[in-house]
Amino acid sequence: MCWSCLYTLLCRMIEQKNSLAFALAEAIPEHVKFDGSDWERIREIVGVLKPIDFAIGLVKHRYFTPISVVIPLYKVILRQLRGDSSCLEAVKDAICSTLEDVMSGCEDRDEFFLATFVDPRFRSAYFTCNKRQEILEKLEDMAFLPVQAPVSTAEPTFEDSSNPFIAFRKFEPPAASSPANPSKIEAGTRALAELEDYLSQDPSFATDPYEFWQNEVNSAKYPLIKKLASKYLSAPGISVDCQAVFSQLELLNGDLRKNWEPEELDKLLFLHHNILIFGF
Repeated sequence: MCWSCLYTLLCRMIEQKNSLAFALAEAIPEHVKFDGSDWERIREIVGVLKPIDFAIGLVKHRYFTPISVVIPLYKVILRQLRGDSSCLEAVKDAICSTLEDVMSGCEDRDEFFLATFVDPRFRSAYFTCNKRQEILEKLEDMAFLPVQAPVSTAEPTFEDSSNPFIAFRKFEPPAASSPANPSKIEAGTRALAELEDYLSQDPSFATDPYEFWQNEVNSAKYPLIKKLASKYLSAPGISVDCQAVFSQLELLNGDLRKNWEPEELDKLLFLHHNILIFGF
């Protein structure tokens, strides 16, 4: 049983405490007895699991929570569990140990730490080690993307041989074309200035990350970081909603559907699109 399911179960037990005690007393009175200490222990477990259930509910929000919340929520849960030493130390240590094993190496994966960085609610506040150099290199790569110069077609010219200026121009060496792409130094300067300005701002926890990057002022102020946000801020934090959708496919793909031949499906599809046209 997952922690969130256990939290929901224990909350329901506390809500139905009297009914549950009465039912247990009638069913198996000699084996099951809940006294005051048992209910108090259940309440303590609920208190430990509450921040985890909240985090799971938040990360399951398909239309608001991107993958950028994974690292911050993980750090917040660890701090809450280790900050309160009032009760159930063994339970808290077991949960923290499991979380650390599951989340090991998450800060080394681009999709996690870059998504957290481009989220204005978090920026670089939740990283264990300094990710500044890695982020700067990503921004430099964005700034140093090659720009192809447009191919110009020379238009035919009709030269007047009697014009002395045209004759003089023929003996001039062709002008060297300036490179269209920025140099590595220019790219690094742009990336560094943008990174320093972005990190100098405090995280704004009440900001919607999507609205932040849709804002024209922010997009113009941080064009390189905007490119990273467009790439890494789109992934959802969890696939639970997608799993719920695909788990219902069995309702559509039943035994009757499986027994149909491809020819029969083609006929049904044809009728579905054309039966109204024929006036039936």
